Amino acid sequence: ASFVYFRAPKDPRHWTFGLFGIATALWSFGYFAWQVSDSEFFALLNLRILMAGAIFIPITFLHHVLYLLGKENAFSATIKWNYLVGGIFLLADFTPSFIQGVRQISVFPFWGVPGLVFHFCLIWWAGLVIFAHLLLIQAYAKERGLRRRQFLYLLIGSGIGYIGGATNYPLWYGIEILPYGTIGFAVYISIVAYTLLGFHWLEFSVYVE
Repeated sequence: ASFVYFRAPKDPRHWTFGLFGIATALWSFGYFAWQVSDSEFFALLNLRILMAGAIFIPITFLHHVLYLLGKENAFSATIKWNYLVGGIFLLADFTPSFIQGVRQISVFPFWGVPGLVFHFCLIWWAGLVIFAHLLLIQAYAKERGLRRRQFLYLLIGSGIGYIGGATNYPLWYGIEILPYGTIGFAVYISIVAYTLLGFHWLEFSVYVE
């Protein structure tokens, strides 16, 4: 994400991808720290850090997609309102209304217990992800040639990433499905890198290889 951002920091397509990278990095760091925590206190703290990143993953992703499609002006109000909603959920994240605490479930000693606000955040989160992918599907259907292939690979990559990430949620509701799909995010990163280099997404030149 840093590599993409510093190539053209003033290009909205690049700095929105940078924002998406920050959100996913925060989620990744929190996830790792949460899983290696040896006390309830630190597990809960790192879980809240994880969710802080997760809250902004779909809105930064949608923001980037809108600039990628040239539809940022048509949906400018939508973006502003959803960043506001994300900020409200972020404030709630550090209260029991979002995460009540942690408990042992399956092989995990400190899994999260959702609060009331968590449920509303999850619905909002899924709605943004679905909306962003519908826009990408429409763009794929309309485009031809190289740009069509770019959208195809982005759809495949992000689809794998988000579906894989979604396997983390059943355990929140006591459904013992292990989050093996989390590895899908690494696949997503690989496909994005391939699209950047192989199909010159964001005008990356051949010399970058």
